Amino acid sequence: MISIIIPVLNEETRINACLNSIFLSTYKDFEVILVDDGSTDDTLGHANKYEVQIYRSNKEGPAYARNIGIKKARGDIFFFIDADVEIQPKNLQQIIDTFEQKKDISAIIGMRTKKSINKGITPNYWALWKYYMYKKTTGEYIDFFSTNRGAIKRSALEDVGGFDTIYKKADIEDYELGYRLREKGHMIYFNKDIEVSHHFPNLISSIKKTFRRNIYWTKIFIRRKKFDSVDITVDRGILAGVSFLILLLAIMGIFYNSLIYLDILLILSFLMLNGGLFAFILKEKGFKFFIYSIGINYIFSITLVLSAITSILGLVGLVIRKE
Repeated sequence: MISIIIPVLNEETRINACLNSIFLSTYKDFEVILVDDGSTDDTLGHANKYEVQIYRSNKEGPAYARNIGIKKARGDIFFFIDADVEIQPKNLQQIIDTFEQKKDISAIIGMRTKKSINKGITPNYWALWKYYMYKKTTGEYIDFFSTNRGAIKRSALEDVGGFDTIYKKADIEDYELGYRLREKGHMIYFNKDIEVSHHFPNLISSIKKTFRRNIYWTKIFIRRKKFDSVDITVDRGILAGVSFLILLLAIMGIFYNSLIYLDILLILSFLMLNGGLFAFILKEKGFKFFIYSIGINYIFSITLVLSAITSILGLVGLVIRKE
């Protein structure tokens, strides 16, 4: 049996589509466990229309909510998604087949489709960016886990002790779980044939979320001394550094005009480093969206740098206070 575990908080506008997609699955040996983390809207009213188990927590965060779901689940395989995800009818069967074919693996993550469920420039930019970055990934195994399209064996999850509840929001609790899985020798398989559809946030929400998550990522990467294989890579770090230099030289160019030429070279470097992504976006969405995507990409590269600086300063301050 597959236990599908979904933490929810004020998801009345999206939970129906999520649950509908699950109950259209061709594989039928599953249970659905919803853990409500203190919703004040009609999320549970909608959820009660379906054959689901509902449990409650009190705004402890999705990591805590998922751990409740794990304790209540009966399956040998846990499939984690969020309420802003819609799966395909074949996804559950794909999970079963993958575990049967790959006896040595402990967990699986799939892809998100290249089109966001919700409309808007930023949501669809994120959908394309995520799709492109994951699709170009080489190798069958990765270092992290994802709770919007990830399945894991009960035995492996029990071995690492579930999710770390220090994370009170939807931050990087799933990535951190994946790192612990790998440290204990568990293999995480990346199946590009498993695709789910996803809602993505608007520009302001994305900036806030990216900033918060990258602060956690920086701390983890300083501890691990290793980047992951998709989202936060060495290449992305270089790109973020180039983006920051473009901004810095643009400001300094107000006083030193000769710096403008170096800034132009850096801008060209920024475009070249993103060449594959921008070519993909141009092909998929056309010229107008392509122009927008350059600006969005730059904004998030700067956000990455600022959050890393914030995290490092915080760690330095902690060391100074201890001394």
